[in-house]
Amino acid sequence: MINYFRKDTFTLGIILGLLVPAVLFVIIYYTNQYFEQLANKNFLKTNTIMLVSIVLNVFVLRYFLTHKDRDKTGRGVLMVTFVYAILFFILFLKSF
Repeated sequence: MINYFRKDTFTLGIILGLLVPAVLFVIIYYTNQYFEQLANKNFLKTNTIMLVSIVLNVFVLRYFLTHKDRDKTGRGVLMVTFVYAILFFILFLKSF
């Protein structure tokens, strides 16, 4: 199983592209909730947290493309990042 994470596969890129923003969203969301309870003040909106999570996925993309030379994995991460960005704008463009 660990050898699978060392391979250059499109599927691995898709999995990483899906998981990294989801995990980052949960971490940032609950950290934000904690600080909001401490200060009794609103810090970040949910759509801002979602956008930050999507943007931080670019660092994963850059890592695989430049440091590891894993083009297929990077392409999978890039595809999922584009899908997340398009969904974000479709969902939140109506709120403007």
